[in-house]
Amino acid sequence: MTFSGCSVLNPNVTEPVFLSNENAAKSWVNGLRRQLALTMNQVVVSTELVSDNYYNNRTLSSKVFDIPQIDYFDLDVNNLQVQVQRLREMSEYGLSTVLKGDPTATAADSTEVYFSNAFAHLLSGELFVGLPGSNLGPVLTPTQHLERAILLLDKALALSTNENDRNAFTLLKARAYYQLGDAVNASKYATAVMSKTTLLRQAKFDGLNNVPNDMQTYLYSSTNNEFAPLPRLDFLDPKYYHTGLAATDQKPVTITKAEEAYLIQAEVQLSAGQLDASRVTMKQLLDVVSARGSVSIDDKRKRGMEVTGRTIR
Repeated sequence: MTFSGCSVLNPNVTEPVFLSNENAAKSWVNGLRRQLALTMNQVVVSTELVSDNYYNNRTLSSKVFDIPQIDYFDLDVNNLQVQVQRLREMSEYGLSTVLKGDPTATAADSTEVYFSNAFAHLLSGELFVGLPGSNLGPVLTPTQHLERAILLLDKALALSTNENDRNAFTLLKARAYYQLGDAVNASKYATAVMSKTTLLRQAKFDGLNNVPNDMQTYLYSSTNNEFAPLPRLDFLDPKYYHTGLAATDQKPVTITKAEEAYLIQAEVQLSAGQLDASRVTMKQLLDVVSARGSVSIDDKRKRGMEVTGRTIR
C-alpha cells in the first residue's frame, strides 16, 4: 500500500505565519506585557525573601535566601535569570524582526518594546554580578547593563508621546544612574519628575489567563499562610489582596512611582552633607505618600487576629 500527496498541516502558529498576520507588532507587545508580569513575579518573590521581609512557610520558593545564601546553581537564582533573560530576548526579537516586518507597527509599539528591553537590562544590572547581554553573548557587568538600559530608555523617550510613560522612563533613568553611583545625573532625572506626584507605572496580571500575581497568592489569596511577614512588618501586610474572586482581582505590581524620585534625591543630598535639604525632601515625600489612595481591609480570616482592618496604600 502506498501513500502519495500526503500533506500534514502544522497545528501550531509558526514564525512565518505569525509575522504575516495583521497587527503582529501589537500581539508581540501584549506578549511582552505578559512576560513582564511573569518576570516581576520572580523578581518580587525572590527579593522579598532575600530582604528577609517574609518567611517562606510552605512554598517551593527558596528556603535559604533569607540567610542570605544565594548560589549561582540555586534553582530560584536560575529561574530569576531565566525570566529576566526571556524578557530581554523577546524584546530584542521584537526590535529586530517583528516591528520591521509589520507595516502597521506604531511608535507606541516600538516604545513598549524598547522599554521592555531597557527594563530587562536594568534588572540585570541591579540583581546580578553578571549576565549575558545577548543570546550566547559575553557576560556583561552590572555597569554595562545599566549603561545599556539608559541608552534604550533614551530611545523609548524619543518615540513616546505619552506623558506618564515619558515620566516613568525618566525616573528609571534616575534609578539607573543611582545604581551607577552617578549622583549628578541621578539627581538631574529624579528632580525632573518630582512634580509628577501621581506618577505610577505597573505590571498588570490576569488571573483568568494563568498570569496571577504570585505574591498576592502567597500573602492573601491562598487559603494557607504561604509567606509570613516578620513581626516588624506585620502592620503593613498584606501588600496585595483581593475582593470577590481572586482570579478576577489580581493586583498590579509597581515598577516605578513618584516616591522613588524623592528617595533618590534625599540620598543624593545626604551624600553631599546637605542634611537640611534632605530633611525637606523627605517631608515632601510624606505629603506625596499621604495623597495616595488607600483602602481598609479586614484580614482576620488570614491571621486569626483581633484586627478590624488595615489601611493599605
